[in-house]
Amino acid sequence: MNYCLMIINIVLFILLAFLVLKIKNANKEQTPAGLLIGTGLALITSSFPDFTDKLFNFAETALSYINLVNTTQTNEMDVNIISLICGILLVLLGIYYNLNIKDRFFVLNILSKDRRLITERNNIKDLKIIDFKLREHQIDVVRMFDNANNITVNSCKYIFEEIEEKTKRFISESNDFKKAFTGMFSIPFTILAGTYLSATEIDKYFEYNRNTCKYYSLKEDKWYKKIKTYPKLTIETQSNNIQSKEIVVAVSITKNITDGDLIQFTGKDILKIGLQNPKDNVIEFREQLGDYAKLIVDTIENLKTTYPNLETVHLVGAIPSCLSIELGRKISLISNRLPMIISYHFKFGNIPKYNFGIIVTEKDKGKLIKP
Repeated sequence: MNYCLMIINIVLFILLAFLVLKIKNANKEQTPAGLLIGTGLALITSSFPDFTDKLFNFAETALSYINLVNTTQTNEMDVNIISLICGILLVLLGIYYNLNIKDRFFVLNILSKDRRLITERNNIKDLKIIDFKLREHQIDVVRMFDNANNITVNSCKYIFEEIEEKTKRFISESNDFKKAFTGMFSIPFTILAGTYLSATEIDKYFEYNRNTCKYYSLKEDKWYKKIKTYPKLTIETQSNNIQSKEIVVAVSITKNITDGDLIQFTGKDILKIGLQNPKDNVIEFREQLGDYAKLIVDTIENLKTTYPNLETVHLVGAIPSCLSIELGRKISLISNRLPMIISYHFKFGNIPKYNFGIIVTEKDKGKLIKP
């Protein structure tokens, strides 16, 4: 009986230590899993009326058990069996919830004309996600966008309102769960979506590799893994009319933006940010994504030191969707410190090539700008 009591004490001590760790790592707002585990442990400990005394004297009791191995002393334990069983069940349910329900992914997918879904079997397999843990939120404005052929004020307003509504719903419904983003939609509208996602964290970014026809997740920087080095962005300024009220910021990540592409902005100062060798799927790591987005937004913010009269930034970019979202998130967080930013949509063969822009800063956000 003494051995049985000692084992019970040890188990309860471990459970309490587990609870302390859960509280330490939990958010300020109690999670369902934490509530279940906490309630279960409370029931378990209350099943033993003298448990507190036993816990404080745990070391002494353990030693006494060792020294009195050969004794025949017996102890009566007044245990509330029903409370103990209910507590154990609640703890197990809380652990199950944390491992299998809380671990679900809510994915926001801004669909392109190809309408690729993360929930398709092959994509789930490539991303190594258990299908029942995945819930996909879709923003489908493909028909209204019409491949940017004839975008109007009304169609732009519809797309803007749809993005605002769906991103806010996504945040609300995924509040206690992991969040991911994917999409291959127009850059101005993707940046716009990012401005609404600044109030939450994005745990995963899923990018599509056109060469392999597979999705991949940006790699996390783990303390036990040596992260690969990645190419750094360079900054180059063309001309320097410091009295300018407008400037063009061209970001080349997936493709090089040439002077010929920017001919419609002739007469404006141009600041180029980019890679020496732009290419698709060059962003592989979350740290890399964060560094790129921070450098771009910091550069735009610091333009005021060179251009004291600056009012408008014309942002053109050949960038992946993950960077569009991160730019939007960072722009939203410091919007009051930035000039008006107009993000432009590129279409090869058009004259001009950037046939419309969208204001992505707070004042007049979502407004259509046509050259």
